[in-house]
Amino acid sequence: MCPAHIERSGLQPETAAATSTQHAFTGFATLSSRLDSLGITRHAGRGPQLLLPDESRVVEAGAWFASLPRELHDAILSLALVSYARHGQRLLRQGAPAEEWLCVVRGSIRLCHSASKRRQVVATFAPPGTWIGDTELADGGPMMHDAYAQGDTKLLSISRADFQMLRQRYADLDEALLRLQCARLRSMIERVADMHALSLAQRMAKQLLRLEHAFGVDVSRGPSIALQVSQSELGELVGASRQRINSVLKQFEREGMVRLAQSAVQIVAHDVLQARAAPN
Repeated sequence: MCPAHIERSGLQPETAAATSTQHAFTGFATLSSRLDSLGITRHAGRGPQLLLPDESRVVEAGAWFASLPRELHDAILSLALVSYARHGQRLLRQGAPAEEWLCVVRGSIRLCHSASKRRQVVATFAPPGTWIGDTELADGGPMMHDAYAQGDTKLLSISRADFQMLRQRYADLDEALLRLQCARLRSMIERVADMHALSLAQRMAKQLLRLEHAFGVDVSRGPSIALQVSQSELGELVGASRQRINSVLKQFEREGMVRLAQSAVQIVAHDVLQARAAPN
């Protein structure tokens, strides 16, 4: 793993009891030991103060996080580590014990499922504002995915001990996590249904629109997807080979819907692409 730079909130929420503080310190010590073994450095400081204004807005504007009570919202941020990961750096390992709750601040996380030792399939790309790892921390099971930084990535991290302390102290958190799981389940069911009900061209158009919504940035001739993603990875997202994805994207380009570049797609005709994604 490439070295990363990590900074830690030095204070517990003002309302935390002494026993909770000791619990959180124990969790930090465990996490610190693991980080030291990886050659990762840490510095003290509050999580919120270590985010740029636009980064804070991204985290706080996430639909799920914005729905939290203010006291819980502030408690989570006060416990956060801030870390930096280089492109391709492994953040979580499938099958390993869950140790951290992560939030993407800048960049992205590529979640992959290892079907075998030689085969990994991209499950999704987590955009800024997305939280990862709460499922495994809540149920005590191992990590379901490998997670890699997609592009240079900035993260917030909550240790296992702090996550459990938050659950014990704030009853609202479990209900909020249930809502988050429901949203993920709805998305998963929709994707499974799309595999059976939509053509490859429709699935590809819909996936590009999802990526535009999550990673889109405005440029002179239309929104561009600010994410380095290969055609093989796009194929894994929609259940098709790289060759078939290349054919569909070339057709979209000929029809004036997208402009292709190396590991990048610019959407030129959003409305046309949206119409192509609609069920027949």
